[in-house]
Amino acid sequence: MAAPPTAVESSLRTAEQRQSAVIVFEDVSIAFESNSVLNGISFQLNRGETKAIFGIAGAGKSTILKLAMGLVKPDSGRIWPPIISTGIQTRCGRCPVGLVEKYR
Repeated sequence: MAAPPTAVESSLRTAEQRQSAVIVFEDVSIAFESNSVLNGISFQLNRGETKAIFGIAGAGKSTILKLAMGLVKPDSGRIWPPIISTGIQTRCGRCPVGLVEKYR
């Protein structure tokens, strides 16, 4: 069992970390009805960095993207920077963001 995160690991609030961060999820949780999809996830995506999201169907991959876009709001936790979503266009304060989902 891993040790609990230190104060530095659990809080991504310093000015230096925020300057390089494009988006930060802090202890984000969301459920749909009684189905918990994400439970306390935290990560930071820095400028110029690439992350891949893998998982089985229903694991929350699309939900993470929708949260990042501001299309859905978390039940708890925090996402930085604050997102302003108008449905079709989303702005994160720095750049326009777009998402195209693949439908079968």
